[in-house]
Amino acid sequence: MYKSTRSKKLVSASEAIINGIAEDKGLYLPEILPSINFDESWINFSYQDIARKVFRLYFDDFTDEEIDYVVKSAYNERNFKEKIYDLKVYEDH
Repeated sequence: MYKSTRSKKLVSASEAIINGIAEDKGLYLPEILPSINFDESWINFSYQDIARKVFRLYFDDFTDEEIDYVVKSAYNERNFKEKIYDLKVYEDH
C-alpha cells in the first residue's frame, strides 16, 4: 500500500501509479519500506532478476506475469544497446 504525504490516505500500488499525484496534491510513498538483504547470493542474479525481486517488494498488487512483462519490456537489448552489467563484489579496504 502507498500513502499520501499529506492526508495519509492509502491506495494500492496500481492506484498510485495511475494517479501519479494524490488527490490532496501529496506524493505517494510506500506505507512500509521493505528490507532487502543484498547478500552474496545476489551476485548470481541478472539485472532483470534483481529488478523482478525489487519490483515484487513494491508492487504487491501486480502478478508475477505482469512484473515479468514490465521487466522484459524495460530491460532488453532494444532499450539497452550495451550490456547491462551484473553486480560485483569488491573487497573492503
